[in-house]
Amino acid sequence: MHGEIPRLSLAPIGRKCQLNVAKCQDKSCDEPYLSGSEETMDFQIKLFSWPDRGNHVIMIVRGLIDTEGCNEMFRKIGEMTLPLLDCKVLIDLIDAKCELQQSEIEDFANGLKANLWPHSSKIALVAAAEPEQYDQLQMLAGCLSQRGFKIAAFYDSKVAVDWLADIR
Repeated sequence: MHGEIPRLSLAPIGRKCQLNVAKCQDKSCDEPYLSGSEETMDFQIKLFSWPDRGNHVIMIVRGLIDTEGCNEMFRKIGEMTLPLLDCKVLIDLIDAKCELQQSEIEDFANGLKANLWPHSSKIALVAAAEPEQYDQLQMLAGCLSQRGFKIAAFYDSKVAVDWLADIR
């Protein structure tokens, strides 16, 4: 509608947003600092530790996941879970879009350090309800499982939580 102001979101889009805001504050900005594209992967991560229930990590990922983004996600999971035993990790990828080829998935899995996180930890990947996205995550989980990691891909977060909790 003519004369109407478009609605903009200031939701965080990662380091790119912070960098662009800083450039604009320094008056060296030649691009807008607001972005609605899926070009940048962004995530939030939280660790929950309960004496009677153990350690749990939840990561929510948004945006486009390429090889670099995949490395960043698993590096962060490794940092948070390495000192913990029997950590249960749920990675919510419902609002993310994987752009990984089979060769990239295989290279990533083969290059991942075997001691990145304790082998007693379990990771559940929850995919968007799109076959292509699920297939990529299933392939990633399969490659990492072959390397000894306890990881699986799911469409349904309830089923993923049950798997993490060993509920059948």
